Amino acid sequence: MGRRAPYNRAMSEGELQRERARHAEPAGPEAAPAQEPTPGLEAVRAITDTSARGAAAVVRILRAHPMERDEILAWLHQHRGGAFVRQVTAQLGQIERELPEGVELKAVRGSVSIPAGRRLMGDWKATIDTEHATQLGAEVSESGIRVWMSPALHVNATWPLRDAVIRGAGVRFAEGRPYADVGDGGGYGMIPAAGTVESTIVEKLEQAIAGTPLAEPGYVFTRDTDLQGTLDSVLRNVGSMFGDGAGQGGEGGVSARDLGRVSAGGTVAMRAGGSFMQNGAGIEVAPGAELSVTVQGGGNVQSMMDAGSLGGAVQAANVQSISISASGLTVKSGGEPVAEVTRMTIHPGGEVTIDSMRLLGKAAEYRGAEQGLSLLVGLLALAARDGDALNGAMRNAQEPAIVDGLARSQMEREFSQAVRAMILEYRGAVPGVDLAQVLGVS
Repeated sequence: MGRRAPYNRAMSEGELQRERARHAEPAGPEAAPAQEPTPGLEAVRAITDTSARGAAAVVRILRAHPMERDEILAWLHQHRGGAFVRQVTAQLGQIERELPEGVELKAVRGSVSIPAGRRLMGDWKATIDTEHATQLGAEVSESGIRVWMSPALHVNATWPLRDAVIRGAGVRFAEGRPYADVGDGGGYGMIPAAGTVESTIVEKLEQAIAGTPLAEPGYVFTRDTDLQGTLDSVLRNVGSMFGDGAGQGGEGGVSARDLGRVSAGGTVAMRAGGSFMQNGAGIEVAPGAELSVTVQGGGNVQSMMDAGSLGGAVQAANVQSISISASGLTVKSGGEPVAEVTRMTIHPGGEVTIDSMRLLGKAAEYRGAEQGLSLLVGLLALAARDGDALNGAMRNAQEPAIVDGLARSQMEREFSQAVRAMILEYRGAVPGVDLAQVLGVS
Protein backbone atom coordinates (compact mmCIF):
# COMPACT_ATOMS: atom_id res chain seq x y z
CA MET A 1 0.00 0.00 0.00
CA GLY A 2 1.39 3.43 -0.90
CA ARG A 3 2.17 6.13 1.65
CA ARG A 4 -0.97 7.88 2.87
CA ALA A 5 -1.19 11.66 2.54
CA PRO A 6 -0.92 13.45 5.88
CA TYR A 7 -4.11 14.93 7.29
CA ASN A 8 -4.22 18.68 6.58
CA ARG A 9 -6.88 20.69 8.45
CA ALA A 10 -6.95 23.22 5.62
CA MET A 11 -8.08 20.55 3.14
CA SER A 12 -11.73 19.96 2.38
CA GLU A 13 -12.99 16.40 2.72
CA GLY A 14 -13.18 16.01 -1.05
CA GLU A 15 -9.63 17.25 -1.50
CA LEU A 16 -8.40 14.89 1.19
CA GLN A 17 -10.03 11.90 -0.53
CA ARG A 18 -8.52 12.86 -3.91
CA GLU A 19 -5.09 13.23 -2.31
CA ARG A 20 -5.34 9.78 -0.74
CA ALA A 21 -6.43 8.27 -4.03
CA ARG A 22 -3.50 9.88 -5.86
CA HIS A 23 -0.97 8.27 -3.47
CA ALA A 24 -2.70 4.88 -3.27
CA GLU A 25 -1.51 1.92 -5.33
CA PRO A 26 -3.84 0.94 -8.19
CA ALA A 27 -6.06 -1.99 -7.35
CA GLY A 28 -6.22 -5.02 -9.63
CA PRO A 29 -9.49 -6.30 -11.05
CA GLU A 30 -9.80 -8.96 -8.32
CA ALA A 31 -8.77 -6.68 -5.44
CA ALA A 32 -11.22 -5.94 -2.63
CA PRO A 33 -11.15 -2.98 -0.23
CA ALA A 34 -8.73 -3.58 2.62
CA GLN A 35 -10.42 -4.12 5.99
CA GLU A 36 -9.07 -3.67 9.47
CA PRO A 37 -8.50 -7.06 11.13
CA THR A 38 -11.02 -7.87 13.87
CA PRO A 39 -9.73 -9.06 17.27
CA GLY A 40 -11.63 -12.34 17.28
CA LEU A 41 -10.48 -13.31 13.79
CA GLU A 42 -6.90 -12.35 14.59
CA ALA A 43 -6.98 -14.63 17.65
CA VAL A 44 -8.39 -17.50 15.58
CA ARG A 45 -5.71 -17.04 12.90
CA ALA A 46 -3.09 -17.69 15.55
CA ILE A 47 -4.56 -21.13 16.35
CA THR A 48 -2.93 -23.84 14.23
CA ASP A 49 -4.06 -26.84 16.29
CA THR A 50 -6.87 -28.57 14.36
CA SER A 51 -7.64 -31.14 17.06
CA ALA A 52 -10.60 -31.04 19.45
CA ARG A 53 -8.50 -28.89 21.78
CA GLY A 54 -7.98 -26.32 19.01
CA ALA A 55 -11.72 -26.38 18.25
CA ALA A 56 -12.47 -25.70 21.91
CA ALA A 57 -10.13 -22.70 21.82
CA VAL A 58 -11.98 -21.35 18.78
CA VAL A 59 -15.32 -21.80 20.55
CA ARG A 60 -14.06 -19.70 23.49
CA ILE A 61 -13.07 -16.95 21.05
CA LEU A 62 -16.44 -17.11 19.29
CA ARG A 63 -18.22 -16.63 22.61
CA ALA A 64 -15.98 -13.71 23.51
CA HIS A 65 -16.59 -12.07 20.09
CA PRO A 66 -20.14 -13.11 19.09
CA MET A 67 -20.47 -10.40 16.44
CA GLU A 68 -17.63 -12.00 14.46
CA ARG A 69 -19.09 -15.52 14.36
CA ASP A 70 -19.98 -15.66 10.65
CA GLU A 71 -16.73 -14.01 9.58
CA ILE A 72 -14.64 -16.40 11.70
CA LEU A 73 -16.45 -19.53 10.48
CA ALA A 74 -16.09 -18.40 6.85
CA TRP A 75 -12.34 -17.89 7.34
CA LEU A 76 -11.98 -21.26 9.06
CA HIS A 77 -13.80 -23.02 6.25
CA GLN A 78 -11.43 -21.48 3.72
CA HIS A 79 -8.17 -21.89 5.64
CA ARG A 80 -8.69 -24.84 8.04
CA GLY A 81 -11.19 -26.94 6.09
CA GLY A 82 -14.72 -28.19 6.53
CA ALA A 83 -13.74 -31.01 8.91
CA PHE A 84 -12.33 -28.56 11.44
CA VAL A 85 -15.37 -26.28 11.10
CA ARG A 86 -17.58 -29.27 11.94
CA GLN A 87 -15.50 -29.89 15.07
CA VAL A 88 -16.03 -26.27 16.10
CA THR A 89 -19.78 -26.19 15.48
CA ALA A 90 -20.22 -29.53 17.25
CA GLN A 91 -18.92 -27.85 20.43
CA LEU A 92 -21.25 -24.86 20.05
CA GLY A 93 -24.65 -24.95 21.74
CA GLN A 94 -27.68 -25.88 19.66
CA ILE A 95 -29.08 -22.36 20.08
CA GLU A 96 -25.69 -20.75 19.41
CA ARG A 97 -25.55 -22.53 16.06
CA GLU A 98 -29.06 -21.63 14.97
CA LEU A 99 -29.51 -18.00 16.02
CA PRO A 100 -28.24 -15.11 13.83
CA GLU A 101 -24.97 -13.72 15.14
CA GLY A 102 -26.52 -10.39 16.11
CA VAL A 103 -29.22 -11.95 18.29
CA GLU A 104 -28.82 -13.27 21.84
CA LEU A 105 -31.58 -15.44 23.28
CA LYS A 106 -32.43 -14.47 26.86
CA ALA A 107 -35.50 -16.61 27.56
CA VAL A 108 -38.18 -18.85 26.03
CA ARG A 109 -41.58 -19.44 27.61
CA GLY A 110 -45.02 -20.90 27.08
CA SER A 111 -48.30 -21.36 28.89
CA VAL A 112 -51.60 -23.26 28.77
CA SER A 113 -54.91 -22.86 30.55
CA ILE A 114 -56.34 -25.71 32.69
CA PRO A 115 -60.10 -25.72 33.39
CA ALA A 116 -61.45 -25.35 36.93
CA GLY A 117 -62.36 -28.36 39.03
CA ARG A 118 -59.80 -30.75 37.52
CA ARG A 119 -57.70 -33.23 39.50
CA LEU A 120 -54.05 -33.28 38.46
CA MET A 121 -52.82 -35.97 40.84
CA GLY A 122 -53.52 -37.48 44.22
CA ASP A 123 -54.24 -40.45 46.49
CA TRP A 124 -55.99 -41.01 49.81
CA LYS A 125 -53.52 -38.75 51.61
CA ALA A 126 -53.98 -35.65 49.44
CA THR A 127 -55.16 -34.48 46.03
CA ILE A 128 -54.01 -31.57 43.85
CA ASP A 129 -56.87 -29.78 42.12
CA THR A 130 -57.61 -26.62 40.14
CA GLU A 131 -60.20 -24.68 42.11
CA HIS A 132 -60.43 -22.08 39.31
CA ALA A 133 -59.34 -21.93 35.66
CA THR A 134 -55.57 -21.93 36.06
CA GLN A 135 -52.76 -20.72 33.85
CA LEU A 136 -49.75 -23.03 33.89
CA GLY A 137 -46.63 -21.29 32.61
CA ALA A 138 -43.01 -22.27 32.11
CA GLU A 139 -39.90 -20.27 31.25
CA VAL A 140 -36.31 -21.21 30.53
CA SER A 141 -33.91 -18.30 31.04
CA GLU A 142 -30.26 -17.66 31.85
CA SER A 143 -30.95 -18.18 35.57
CA GLY A 144 -32.97 -21.38 35.38
CA ILE A 145 -36.27 -23.10 34.67
CA ARG A 146 -39.34 -21.60 36.31
CA VAL A 147 -42.84 -23.10 36.38
CA TRP A 148 -45.73 -21.11 37.86
CA MET A 149 -49.46 -21.47 38.40
CA SER A 150 -51.95 -18.61 38.50
CA PRO A 151 -53.95 -18.93 40.65
CA ALA A 152 -52.07 -21.42 42.79
CA LEU A 153 -52.93 -25.13 42.79
CA HIS A 154 -54.76 -26.31 45.91
CA VAL A 155 -53.61 -29.36 47.83
CA ASN A 156 -56.59 -30.93 49.63
CA ALA A 157 -54.98 -32.87 52.46
CA THR A 158 -56.68 -35.57 54.52
CA TRP A 159 -57.23 -34.66 58.18
CA PRO A 160 -55.25 -34.24 60.44
CA LEU A 161 -53.06 -32.67 57.72
CA ARG A 162 -53.61 -29.01 56.86
CA ASP A 163 -54.13 -27.95 53.19
CA ALA A 164 -51.39 -26.33 51.10
CA VAL A 165 -51.07 -24.25 47.91
CA ILE A 166 -48.47 -24.71 45.16
CA ARG A 167 -47.46 -21.46 43.49
CA GLY A 168 -44.56 -22.76 41.43
CA ALA A 169 -41.30 -24.68 41.22
CA GLY A 170 -38.15 -24.80 39.17
CA VAL A 171 -34.42 -25.38 38.88
CA ARG A 172 -31.73 -22.76 39.54
CA PHE A 173 -28.88 -23.33 37.08
CA ALA A 174 -26.20 -21.74 39.30
CA GLU A 175 -26.60 -24.52 41.88
CA GLY A 176 -28.09 -27.24 39.72
CA ARG A 177 -30.74 -27.69 42.40
CA PRO A 178 -34.56 -27.59 42.22
CA TYR A 179 -36.87 -25.58 44.48
CA ALA A 180 -40.61 -25.28 45.17
CA ASP A 181 -42.81 -22.35 46.18
CA VAL A 182 -45.41 -23.85 48.53
CA GLY A 183 -47.55 -22.14 51.16
CA ASP A 184 -50.23 -22.88 53.75
CA GLY A 185 -53.69 -23.54 52.26
CA GLY A 186 -55.85 -23.31 55.36
CA GLY A 187 -58.41 -25.94 56.32
CA TYR A 188 -59.21 -27.73 59.56
CA GLY A 189 -56.11 -29.87 59.87
CA MET A 190 -53.65 -29.52 62.71
CA ILE A 191 -50.44 -30.63 60.94
CA PRO A 192 -49.25 -28.30 58.13
CA ALA A 193 -48.75 -30.23 54.88
CA ALA A 194 -46.83 -27.43 53.11
CA GLY A 195 -43.39 -28.66 54.19
CA THR A 196 -44.10 -32.24 53.12
CA VAL A 197 -45.50 -31.08 49.77
CA GLU A 198 -42.48 -28.88 49.15
CA SER A 199 -40.07 -31.71 49.95
CA THR A 200 -41.99 -34.09 47.67
CA ILE A 201 -41.89 -31.67 44.72
CA VAL A 202 -38.17 -31.01 45.18
CA GLU A 203 -37.50 -34.74 45.36
CA LYS A 204 -39.49 -35.40 42.17
CA LEU A 205 -37.67 -32.60 40.34
CA GLU A 206 -34.33 -33.98 41.48
CA GLN A 207 -35.33 -37.30 39.93
CA ALA A 208 -36.46 -35.51 36.76
CA ILE A 209 -33.13 -33.74 36.14
CA ALA A 210 -30.87 -36.54 37.43
CA GLY A 211 -28.34 -37.61 34.83
CA THR A 212 -28.97 -34.56 32.62
CA PRO A 213 -26.84 -31.41 32.19
CA LEU A 214 -29.46 -29.49 34.22
CA ALA A 215 -28.12 -31.10 37.39
CA GLU A 216 -24.63 -29.69 36.74
CA PRO A 217 -24.02 -26.36 38.53
CA GLY A 218 -23.44 -23.49 36.12
CA TYR A 219 -25.49 -24.98 33.27
CA VAL A 220 -26.07 -22.53 30.36
CA PHE A 221 -28.99 -23.62 28.20
CA THR A 222 -27.86 -21.67 25.11
CA ARG A 223 -24.55 -23.62 25.16
CA ASP A 224 -26.12 -27.08 25.45
CA THR A 225 -24.90 -28.98 22.39
CA ASP A 226 -28.01 -31.21 22.48
CA LEU A 227 -30.67 -29.04 24.11
CA GLN A 228 -33.51 -30.98 22.53
CA GLY A 229 -32.12 -34.23 23.91
CA THR A 230 -31.79 -32.70 27.38
CA LEU A 231 -35.39 -31.47 27.38
CA ASP A 232 -36.66 -34.82 26.06
CA SER A 233 -34.90 -36.62 28.92
CA VAL A 234 -36.39 -34.28 31.51
CA LEU A 235 -39.90 -34.59 30.06
CA ARG A 236 -39.69 -38.39 30.11
CA ASN A 237 -38.68 -38.27 33.77
CA VAL A 238 -41.36 -35.71 34.64
CA GLY A 239 -44.04 -38.13 33.43
CA SER A 240 -43.38 -40.26 36.50
CA MET A 241 -44.36 -37.34 38.78
CA PHE A 242 -48.08 -37.65 38.00
CA GLY A 243 -50.21 -40.23 39.69
CA ASP A 244 -53.64 -41.72 39.05
CA GLY A 245 -56.15 -39.48 37.32
CA ALA A 246 -53.56 -37.13 35.88
CA GLY A 247 -53.63 -36.56 32.17
CA GLN A 248 -56.12 -39.38 31.53
CA GLY A 249 -59.10 -37.20 30.68
CA GLY A 250 -61.32 -39.26 32.95
CA GLU A 251 -63.79 -37.88 35.46
CA GLY A 252 -62.13 -34.89 37.06
CA GLY A 253 -58.85 -35.52 35.21
CA VAL A 254 -57.10 -33.51 32.53
CA SER A 255 -56.58 -34.45 28.89
CA ALA A 256 -54.58 -32.69 26.19
CA ARG A 257 -57.86 -31.39 24.76
CA ASP A 258 -58.53 -29.59 28.05
CA LEU A 259 -55.26 -27.64 27.80
CA GLY A 260 -56.28 -24.53 25.89
CA ARG A 261 -55.22 -20.95 25.13
CA VAL A 262 -51.72 -22.11 24.24
CA SER A 263 -49.16 -19.28 24.18
CA ALA A 264 -45.47 -19.24 23.35
CA GLY A 265 -42.80 -16.57 23.25
CA GLY A 266 -39.29 -15.50 23.99
CA THR A 267 -37.00 -12.60 24.78
CA VAL A 268 -33.98 -11.72 22.64
CA ALA A 269 -31.33 -9.01 22.85
CA MET A 270 -30.22 -7.23 19.67
CA ARG A 271 -26.47 -7.01 20.20
CA ALA A 272 -25.78 -4.41 17.52
CA GLY A 273 -29.27 -2.92 17.32
CA GLY A 274 -30.79 -2.23 13.94
CA SER A 275 -32.22 0.46 11.69
CA PHE A 276 -35.34 -0.04 9.59
CA MET A 277 -35.64 3.33 7.86
CA GLN A 278 -36.99 4.54 4.54
CA ASN A 279 -36.95 8.20 3.49
CA GLY A 280 -36.12 9.29 7.03
CA ALA A 281 -39.03 7.38 8.59
CA GLY A 282 -39.05 4.05 10.38
CA ILE A 283 -37.81 2.29 13.50
CA GLU A 284 -34.40 2.21 15.16
CA VAL A 285 -33.46 -0.44 17.71
CA ALA A 286 -30.71 0.55 20.13
CA PRO A 287 -27.69 -1.77 20.58
CA GLY A 288 -28.42 -4.25 23.35
CA ALA A 289 -32.17 -3.56 23.26
CA GLU A 290 -34.38 -6.44 24.36
CA LEU A 291 -37.48 -7.53 22.45
CA SER A 292 -40.00 -9.79 24.15
CA VAL A 293 -42.49 -11.51 21.83
CA THR A 294 -45.55 -13.50 22.95
CA VAL A 295 -47.88 -15.34 20.55
CA GLN A 296 -51.32 -15.92 22.08
CA GLY A 297 -53.38 -18.76 20.62
CA GLY A 298 -56.95 -19.93 21.06
CA GLY A 299 -56.44 -23.62 20.24
CA ASN A 300 -55.80 -26.59 22.47
CA VAL A 301 -52.86 -28.96 22.84
CA GLN A 302 -54.67 -32.00 21.43
CA SER A 303 -55.58 -30.32 18.14
CA MET A 304 -51.96 -29.20 17.75
CA MET A 305 -50.74 -32.74 18.43
CA ASP A 306 -53.19 -34.14 15.88
CA ALA A 307 -52.12 -31.70 13.15
CA GLY A 308 -49.32 -33.95 11.90
CA SER A 309 -47.06 -31.11 10.71
CA LEU A 310 -45.55 -27.87 11.94
CA GLY A 311 -47.73 -25.84 9.59
CA GLY A 312 -50.85 -27.68 10.74
CA ALA A 313 -49.91 -27.23 14.39
CA VAL A 314 -49.43 -23.49 13.96
CA GLN A 315 -52.77 -23.29 12.15
CA ALA A 316 -54.44 -25.31 14.94
CA ALA A 317 -52.99 -22.92 17.51
CA ASN A 318 -55.46 -20.33 16.16
CA VAL A 319 -53.25 -17.27 16.68
CA GLN A 320 -55.22 -14.44 18.30
CA SER A 321 -52.50 -11.84 18.70
CA ILE A 322 -48.75 -11.23 18.86
CA SER A 323 -47.57 -8.93 21.65
CA ILE A 324 -44.20 -7.19 21.50
CA SER A 325 -42.59 -5.48 24.49
CA ALA A 326 -39.40 -3.58 23.79
CA SER A 327 -36.69 -1.43 25.28
CA GLY A 328 -34.79 0.99 23.08
CA LEU A 329 -37.27 0.95 20.17
CA THR A 330 -37.52 4.48 18.72
CA VAL A 331 -39.85 5.68 15.96
CA LYS A 332 -38.40 8.36 13.66
CA SER A 333 -40.05 10.68 11.18
CA GLY A 334 -38.15 13.11 8.98
CA GLY A 335 -34.98 11.72 10.53
CA GLU A 336 -36.02 12.91 14.00
CA PRO A 337 -37.21 10.76 16.94
CA VAL A 338 -40.93 11.16 17.60
CA ALA A 339 -41.72 8.36 20.08
CA GLU A 340 -40.33 5.47 22.09
CA VAL A 341 -42.67 2.47 21.83
CA THR A 342 -42.53 0.04 24.75
CA ARG A 343 -45.45 -2.27 23.95
CA MET A 344 -47.56 -3.02 20.84
CA THR A 345 -49.86 -5.77 19.57
CA ILE A 346 -50.22 -7.30 16.11
CA HIS A 347 -53.77 -8.56 15.47
CA PRO A 348 -55.03 -11.00 12.80
CA GLY A 349 -54.93 -9.23 9.45
CA GLY A 350 -51.73 -7.40 10.37
CA GLU A 351 -53.41 -4.50 12.20
CA VAL A 352 -51.13 -2.98 14.84
CA THR A 353 -52.16 -1.21 18.03
CA ILE A 354 -49.69 0.67 20.22
CA ASP A 355 -50.35 -0.16 23.86
CA SER A 356 -47.64 1.96 25.50
CA MET A 357 -45.37 4.72 24.22
CA ARG A 358 -43.56 7.93 25.20
CA LEU A 359 -43.53 10.94 22.88
CA LEU A 360 -40.17 12.53 22.03
CA GLY A 361 -38.91 15.67 20.30
CA LYS A 362 -41.49 18.01 18.78
CA ALA A 363 -44.34 15.66 19.63
CA ALA A 364 -43.37 15.84 23.29
CA GLU A 365 -43.22 19.64 23.08
CA TYR A 366 -46.72 19.78 21.60
CA ARG A 367 -47.89 17.43 24.31
CA GLY A 368 -46.41 19.73 26.95
CA ALA A 369 -48.12 22.75 25.40
CA GLU A 370 -51.44 20.90 25.43
CA GLN A 371 -50.92 20.04 29.09
CA GLY A 372 -50.23 23.67 29.92
CA LEU A 373 -53.24 24.89 27.98
CA SER A 374 -55.50 22.35 29.68
CA LEU A 375 -54.23 23.39 33.08
CA LEU A 376 -54.89 27.05 32.29
CA VAL A 377 -58.43 26.21 31.16
CA GLY A 378 -58.87 24.26 34.38
CA LEU A 379 -57.82 27.21 36.52
CA LEU A 380 -60.20 29.50 34.64
CA ALA A 381 -63.00 26.98 35.10
CA LEU A 382 -62.20 26.83 38.80
CA ALA A 383 -62.50 30.59 39.04
CA ALA A 384 -65.83 30.45 37.16
CA ARG A 385 -67.01 27.49 39.33
CA ASP A 386 -67.61 25.37 36.17
CA GLY A 387 -67.22 21.82 37.56
CA ASP A 388 -67.64 19.93 34.26
CA ALA A 389 -65.07 22.03 32.42
CA LEU A 390 -62.71 21.78 35.38
CA ASN A 391 -62.87 17.97 35.51
CA GLY A 392 -62.36 17.57 31.75
CA ALA A 393 -59.48 20.02 31.61
CA MET A 394 -57.68 18.50 34.60
CA ARG A 395 -57.98 14.98 33.13
CA ASN A 396 -56.53 16.19 29.84
CA ALA A 397 -53.72 17.99 31.66
CA GLN A 398 -52.73 14.69 33.28
CA GLU A 399 -52.98 12.67 30.04
CA PRO A 400 -53.32 14.85 26.89
CA ALA A 401 -55.70 13.17 24.48
CA ILE A 402 -55.29 15.15 21.26
CA VAL A 403 -51.55 14.93 20.65
CA ASP A 404 -51.19 11.35 21.95
CA GLY A 405 -54.23 10.22 19.96
CA LEU A 406 -53.02 11.74 16.71
CA ALA A 407 -49.45 10.43 17.15
CA ARG A 408 -50.66 6.95 18.09
CA SER A 409 -53.16 6.63 15.22
CA GLN A 410 -50.62 7.83 12.65
CA MET A 411 -47.95 5.41 13.87
CA GLU A 412 -50.43 2.53 14.03
CA ARG A 413 -51.36 3.10 10.39
CA GLU A 414 -47.70 3.18 9.36
CA PHE A 415 -46.86 0.12 11.46
CA SER A 416 -49.81 -1.84 10.10
CA GLN A 417 -48.75 -1.20 6.50
CA ALA A 418 -45.13 -2.12 7.26
CA VAL A 419 -46.10 -5.28 9.18
CA ARG A 420 -48.41 -6.51 6.41
CA ALA A 421 -45.68 -5.97 3.81
CA MET A 422 -43.12 -7.75 6.01
CA ILE A 423 -45.42 -10.75 6.63
CA LEU A 424 -46.18 -11.13 2.92
CA GLU A 425 -42.49 -10.87 2.03
CA TYR A 426 -41.40 -13.42 4.65
CA ARG A 427 -44.51 -15.64 4.61
CA GLY A 428 -42.34 -18.72 3.98
CA ALA A 429 -39.56 -17.86 6.44
CA VAL A 430 -40.55 -20.79 8.69
CA PRO A 431 -40.45 -24.02 6.65
CA GLY A 432 -43.87 -25.60 6.39
CA VAL A 433 -45.68 -22.55 7.76
CA ASP A 434 -47.50 -19.89 5.72
CA LEU A 435 -47.23 -16.89 8.06
CA ALA A 436 -49.61 -14.81 5.93
CA GLN A 437 -52.27 -17.49 6.13
CA VAL A 438 -51.78 -17.99 9.87
CA LEU A 439 -52.12 -14.25 10.54
CA GLY A 440 -54.89 -13.64 8.00
CA VAL A 441 -52.86 -11.21 5.89
CA SER A 442 -53.65 -10.92 2.18
